[in-house]
Amino acid sequence: MAISTRKKSDTTEKPGRRTSRESKFSVKLIEQFIDDLKSGRLPLPKVTIADEEQPGLHCMIRPTGNASFHVQYYNKEGKRPYFLIGRHAPGEVDHLTIDRARHLAKTIRALADKGVDVDDGLSTLRAQVLHDVETMGEKWRPVAVKRK
Repeated sequence: MAISTRKKSDTTEKPGRRTSRESKFSVKLIEQFIDDLKSGRLPLPKVTIADEEQPGLHCMIRPTGNASFHVQYYNKEGKRPYFLIGRHAPGEVDHLTIDRARHLAKTIRALADKGVDVDDGLSTLRAQVLHDVETMGEKWRPVAVKRK
């Protein structure tokens, strides 16, 4: 019978491994993947990066250069939806920063823990928009929302 002399408290780092304080989830990394996918250096249909700081937060990057933030959480049915929360689009009106994406992901997961599914609210809004479009036809226009 062999006895291991390694203690659980041994913290020898393996080469190439990050410590828990370092986060690879950054604008620099996202931009690098966008460049690699667009140029063809990385021949993949998409790349998904998980955030180590905020569980459930991911950035999905496509070869077109589009990058979007998504959050995963468990809903009431025990399913784990991949919920779109915004786009990484510097210089555009709908740009979502990493800090804001982390905050939204944290809030959405906290709501899910309490049994509230954010996607239910969006489903209601989508249904209302489709109803309005059907009713108003080509006269329909989106309502401008003023941000504070």
